[in-house]
Amino acid sequence: LTAEGARCRWLPVSHAFHTPLMDPVLDDFAAAIAGVEFSEPVVPVVSTVSGELAGADFGSAAYWVEHARRPVLFADAVEVARELGVRVWAEVGPQPALSAVMPEREGEVVTAFMRRDRDQQTGVLTGLARLHVHG
Repeated sequence: LTAEGARCRWLPVSHAFHTPLMDPVLDDFAAAIAGVEFSEPVVPVVSTVSGELAGADFGSAAYWVEHARRPVLFADAVEVARELGVRVWAEVGPQPALSAVMPEREGEVVTAFMRRDRDQQTGVLTGLARLHVHG
C-alpha cells in the first residue's frame, strides 16, 4: 500500500475487528450477548455500520454482531451527524483514534478525553473544559 502512495501502518491489536476475519467468533459473540437487553435509541444516533441514522435494529443483538464484522463507515456517519447539526465532538476512550483523523471545521470542536500520556483526571477535566469553552 505504501508503494502505491497510501498512508498505512500496522495496528497493534489482537484481532481484525470489522473484517471477515471475525467470522469464526461471531456465533460465540452472539451467544454471549443473547441475554443482553438492547433497546432502540431514544436520542438520534448515527450508525457507523450503515453511515445513517440508527433505526430499530440498533437495539438488537444482531446489530452488534454485524457491527463486529462490518467495516466502520466513520466518515459517512460524521457527515450525517454534521447534516443533523452536530458541531461538538467528544471522544471517550483509552487513546484518541477517531478524533485524531477527523478534521475540525470552523465552528466545531473536537476533543478527546483520554490520552495515554496524561492521567485520567487531567484528560477528563481538559475535555470538559474544552466543551464548556465552546458552549
